[in-house]
Amino acid sequence: VTNMSKIFSGCCNLEHLNVSSFNTKNVNNMNKMFCGCSCLYKLNLSCFNTKNVIDMGDMFFGCKNLVKLNISSFKTENIMNMSEMFSGCSSLRNIDISSFDTKNVINMSYMFSGCENLEKLHLSSFNTKKVKNMSYMFNGCNNLNQLNLSSFDTQNVINMNGMFSGCENLIKINLTSFDTKNVTDMGGMFSDCKKLEVLDLTSFNTKKVRNVKGIFYDCKNKTTNYCLCLFKKFNRNELILEEFKLDYF
Repeated sequence: VTNMSKIFSGCCNLEHLNVSSFNTKNVNNMNKMFCGCSCLYKLNLSCFNTKNVIDMGDMFFGCKNLVKLNISSFKTENIMNMSEMFSGCSSLRNIDISSFDTKNVINMSYMFSGCENLEKLHLSSFNTKKVKNMSYMFNGCNNLNQLNLSSFDTQNVINMNGMFSGCENLIKINLTSFDTKNVTDMGGMFSDCKKLEVLDLTSFNTKKVRNVKGIFYDCKNKTTNYCLCLFKKFNRNELILEEFKLDYF
C-alpha cells in the first residue's frame, strides 16, 4: 500500500480505532486519512512508519472530540504538505510534535486552525525554511497565551494572511526572527488578538506586502498599540499607513 488518503475519512460515528497492525513503510500519501472522524477520542499511531510520506494535509481535520493523539514516532523529513493537519481538533490540549522534522514542508496553512483548547505548542524544532504559506496557521487557537516562534525561518513565506487571527488570549508572540521580505499578504494577521501585550514588529520588511486589510483589527491592548505605533514609524508601506487611519484600536 502506498496511498492511505481518505481511508477513514468521514467515519463520523467511529469512536475506537486500532491500527497497531498497519504496515505503512511504503505509504507516501496520508492526506485526509482520519478527516471528519468527529467521534474519535483517542488515537495511537506510535506504530506508524511515516518516513516515505510526503502529504499529511488534513490528516486529522475535524477530529473535534480527539483528546489524546500519539504521533511521537512520526518521521516527517519528507513531508511537503501539512496544511490543515490538525485543523478543527478543538478538544486537543496538547500535541507532541517535538520530534517533527519539517525541513521540506512548503505549506503550513491552517495547520492548527480551530485548535481552541490547545494550551501550549513547542515549535522550537520546526525548520520552516521552505515554507511559502503560513496563512491561518494558528487561527482560532483561543487558549494559547504565548507563542515562541524565534526559531522560525520565514524568508520564503509569501502568505501570512490571518496567521494569528482569533488568538484571543495570546499575550506574547516572539516574532523577532521573522524575515518578511517576500510576504505579499498580511491581511487580518493579528485580528482579534485582544489581549496581546508584547508585539514587536519593528524588524518587519513590508516592501512587497499588497494586502494588510484588518491586520490589527480589534487589537485593543494599550501596550500593543504602542508597539503598533513603532511599526507604523518604521514601515512606510502606503497600504499600512492607510490601514492605520482606520479606527481599529
